[in-house]
Amino acid sequence: MTKNFLLATTCLVVGATSASALEFTGATIGAEYMAYTSSDLDDVTSLGFSSELEFSLAPSFSMALNMSRESLDVDGVPFDLTSSDISLHGIYSVNDAVKVGAFVAQNGFFYYDSDSYGIEAAYDGGSYNVAGYIGAADFAIADETMTLFGLNGDYAFANGFGVQAAVDVIDFQDFDVTVATSTIGATYDFGNGVSISADLGRIDYDDGGFSDEETFVSVGTTFAFGPEGGTTFRTPKGYDLFFF
Repeated sequence: MTKNFLLATTCLVVGATSASALEFTGATIGAEYMAYTSSDLDDVTSLGFSSELEFSLAPSFSMALNMSRESLDVDGVPFDLTSSDISLHGIYSVNDAVKVGAFVAQNGFFYYDSDSYGIEAAYDGGSYNVAGYIGAADFAIADETMTLFGLNGDYAFANGFGVQAAVDVIDFQDFDVTVATSTIGATYDFGNGVSISADLGRIDYDDGGFSDEETFVSVGTTFAFGPEGGTTFRTPKGYDLFFF
């Protein structure tokens, strides 16, 4: 499955070149490795890949396609659990700094899947960026509707170093379950579109009568290119947060 995703990523990068007739504005490819720190989940690791492509349809309108795939490796389990996300974004540029949009996405984890939709907004302040979203998702196998919302931001210093933070929340309405993940970390930009990052994160689970939390660490790298040096929005977190 990872080979298929890498092939899709290659096609996406090639497509970025051929999309110049549609005023290609930016793309990002990335990889991330994550490991849990708690003793009860220290045998769980994951490796994820992502690719994003954005192009302009008109002076103030653009579209983006985001894809990601993650493989979870659990010691003692003879197969890998995989999750995948694909989202399509319609984006309107209010001005040079502010963009608003709407998205539809499909998320899959093992043999579970869901469809989500929502609205999003981003602000580019030059040295810092902030983006957020709010939406809903249909968890078909449980006939459940979920509320999604998240916020992420980063700040870049002049020497190439930076900081970043994000929070994503899923509220299972009928189950009275809330799952949230939050991360904070450091980045370094080499100045040629390539950057590396290290994050510390936590997943919080609360079902009204029981709560728990797990911490994790992750390291990753991204390559952003194109006239705008990357893309505007990331794929919203899916319900796979529920299965930590």
